[in-house]
Amino acid sequence: MNKINFLFLIIFFILSSLLPFFVTSRNPIFLGFSYMFFMIGLGLIFDFFTFQISGNSFILSKKLLQNLKLLLIVSVIVTLIMEISGNWIGNFWYFPYYSVKDYFLLIFPNFFTYTFLMMESFWIFKTLTGNLIGNTEFAKLNKKGLLVKIAKVFSGFWIISLITLLIAFFIQDYPQPLILTINNIFPNRTPFGIFLIFAISLWLFFEGKSFIRGNDTIFFAILNGSYVNLLSVLLASLTTSILFESYNLYFDLWVYENVPLVKASIFGLPLSVILAWPLQYLALIPLYSFFTKKS
Repeated sequence: MNKINFLFLIIFFILSSLLPFFVTSRNPIFLGFSYMFFMIGLGLIFDFFTFQISGNSFILSKKLLQNLKLLLIVSVIVTLIMEISGNWIGNFWYFPYYSVKDYFLLIFPNFFTYTFLMMESFWIFKTLTGNLIGNTEFAKLNKKGLLVKIAKVFSGFWIISLITLLIAFFIQDYPQPLILTINNIFPNRTPFGIFLIFAISLWLFFEGKSFIRGNDTIFFAILNGSYVNLLSVLLASLTTSILFESYNLYFDLWVYENVPLVKASIFGLPLSVILAWPLQYLALIPLYSFFTKKS
């Protein structure tokens, strides 16, 4: 694929994603696929500039099929983690237009494109940050001694994640079968701190596993004096959260509830939602890295 075709592909997906702004339909299937086109378009834009700057590209890679398979595996894991913890148990968001059928038809494709967008946004900011401050490649960490011991401890943090998730589940007072909460909301009786512990322990679990395999991480890169990944996560979170969430403000495909400071907002977006976005990257980056070829 040459640059011209790449640009036409970007234009197609972006323009297609704008159709809901010009029609009155609130059909959830139509809106869901329009949102997927929006995420694909943004991801392609990030990929295009990454390629222009560094010569690396997810889409133009000769291993595109292998890349897509990896993305599919990771996106399924991300879907299950986020929907079970954040939606079904935490009830932090719901989908007012979705029936159960609509939900299961759209949720996995939506998270596939969501994961694509998240990774592309991280890669472009890693490229830019690396060019500005140097050390673009993941440093060769010393796998002996304390770091390995820390990684092995982190590898057991899945137990903490599981325990906190079970605590959250049993604290909640569900007014109806769990699956039917897709398009309803109920008061959240579980302290938000429990979910925060769940998210952090899950991140550290993925960090430990990825580090042991010799792959890219965030926490262990910091210990080695490399801040490129952390800065990339913060910049990608700020940019992507605003773009991602702003599109939804007009349609309310999903609505946030039961989150701290839900009334405090930036550009109409809940402040706590924006602040929580880096946690998604912190878990996603080492998870994706874990499934890549050992470095």
